[in-house]
Amino acid sequence: MRKLLSFVTCVLIAISTISCTMVRLRRNLSPPLKDWLEYHQNIMGSKVPIWLDERGGSEYKHFLRLPRQMQIAYTHYFWKIRREGLKENYYDRIRTANRVFFDEGKPGWKTDRGYILTLCGSPQYLQKVTVNDLSFMWISNPSNRGVPFRTPAHDTDGTVYIIWEYYHRNGRARFVFNYSSSGYKLDYGGIVGLSNQRWFIEKNREAFNPTPTGWEMWGEELYRYVKKKEKK
Repeated sequence: MRKLLSFVTCVLIAISTISCTMVRLRRNLSPPLKDWLEYHQNIMGSKVPIWLDERGGSEYKHFLRLPRQMQIAYTHYFWKIRREGLKENYYDRIRTANRVFFDEGKPGWKTDRGYILTLCGSPQYLQKVTVNDLSFMWISNPSNRGVPFRTPAHDTDGTVYIIWEYYHRNGRARFVFNYSSSGYKLDYGGIVGLSNQRWFIEKNREAFNPTPTGWEMWGEELYRYVKKKEKK
């Protein structure tokens, strides 16, 4: 099966004559496919098995390199090759993000807080840090004595930072969102340090990866596509 699918990959390369960058490939997508990809790309971090696509790379790149007909087919297979229940979980998080983070000038799931929510779920701990909190922290630090406190930009209720924390078996992941005129932006570092943010994001992204059985299912669909092409 795997040797056969390696052959499939070679045929697909011959079928697709596009030799350009991922940016160019994405630009050439039809509007419906562009919309679909934007909606799902955050969870397309899985590595494609070499036996399925010898060029390797991520699921995202694999999708862009597919012929148009198979890109459409992949949108129908996307959730079929993943664990049951992930689809409902992901869309529920998107709906929550759109409902809660609607006031930043774009859909809630496209905001930085929406990005973390859709990947990692709701935080176990949430804290808002105001200007008064920062002023107290500044004054309490002996090294800042004699140096005036500069009031940072903040929104109407005085909130400057929003802190989310997640607890897991390897410790804690802390995300800090810094208020700006365009909304709350994820601050890698900020006032509390990195912690293990990136590791936690990737571990949660892995939960959405296709299963080995799912990749086999998709490989069979690619094989059927190639056989039809050979008969024409």
